[in-house]
Amino acid sequence: MVGKMQKQLAAILATAVAMIGVPALAQVKPADEIGSELRPGGQHRAHGDPHNLSLEIVQPGQAPEPAAPPPPPQANAPHSDITVYFDFNSATIKPESMAQLRELASALNKPELARYHFAIVGYTDSKGSDAQNLRLSVLRAAAVFEILATKFSTAPSRLYVQGLGKRGAGGSDAAKDRRVEIINLL
Repeated sequence: MVGKMQKQLAAILATAVAMIGVPALAQVKPADEIGSELRPGGQHRAHGDPHNLSLEIVQPGQAPEPAAPPPPPQANAPHSDITVYFDFNSATIKPESMAQLRELASALNKPELARYHFAIVGYTDSKGSDAQNLRLSVLRAAAVFEILATKFSTAPSRLYVQGLGKRGAGGSDAAKDRRVEIINLL
């Protein structure tokens, strides 16, 4: 009887979460899966057009400053899309994203990925001007950079920040467009 009630309660909770759009119960991609996607020769799929990337180097606690970027990633460069939740029109990372960032850092800090550099690419939804969204996407990528470098001890010299604004947004105002992509720069 108790098991049946627990299943019913779980179903009700899942339905309520889906109805109100609360991402707190989102699936966390494990470090091993992220590592497999980011490893050369690993299981990954091609990402967007790498020739449109312009990267910025950011040090912890500093605003992003334009700098000479590393070479752009190859078209088939290993990458991983991770879910990092941000409030609307904000670069503040929601607390429910910390588990995912911990898994990302765990993957990036593994010996087999330690020699690689990574682009952290931020995106926004389609609301707002192009300039506003481009700035916000850079700030979101920089927020992920900051957490990885300061809280999870990922070497800042291995991370680059880039924002693509609403490019790649599905033409919606959905939270799924407010995301971050990690690309191995090989």
